[in-house]
Amino acid sequence: WYGLDIMLEGYQLLRARYPNITFQVIGDGPYRNILEDKYKDVDGLEFLGPQPFERMPQLLSSVDVLVNSATAKNAFQSPTKMFEYMASGRPILSARTPQCEALLRGGDLGALYQLDDAESFAAVAGGILEQREHSMTKARFARAEAELQHSWTAKCEYFLSMITKEAL
Repeated sequence: WYGLDIMLEGYQLLRARYPNITFQVIGDGPYRNILEDKYKDVDGLEFLGPQPFERMPQLLSSVDVLVNSATAKNAFQSPTKMFEYMASGRPILSARTPQCEALLRGGDLGALYQLDDAESFAAVAGGILEQREHSMTKARFARAEAELQHSWTAKCEYFLSMITKEAL
């Protein structure tokens, strides 16, 4: 449902080109045990399981690239974690869904790979690794966008601006 197999297959393709990279999967769900068993022999892959909410900022800022996976089955969903990813100031690799493409301004604020395509995942991830400074520039712009447009303060100001005197 979330494209985790595509992501992990893409990671294996990427690792063939970059044998020293590692990949961490954070979180829990009904598919976790199946994934851990299926990919147990993949070098550099670590399943961290569920993590306390308080630890997430540290985890997000400690990685080189943050990945948002999806499939055509859930491409309609609003990816709330993208706001956290944008605020982290780290490069973002996301499945190309309508919402993520809009949030990342067509790729100006992060990189987009084709849904359900492990080869696209690997190719785009490789581009992030090879163009590190360019990827960090996009990440800085994404952070600024998150602060200006997607903070709680910005959202509250927007909603308050929509209230008219007649509504009060």
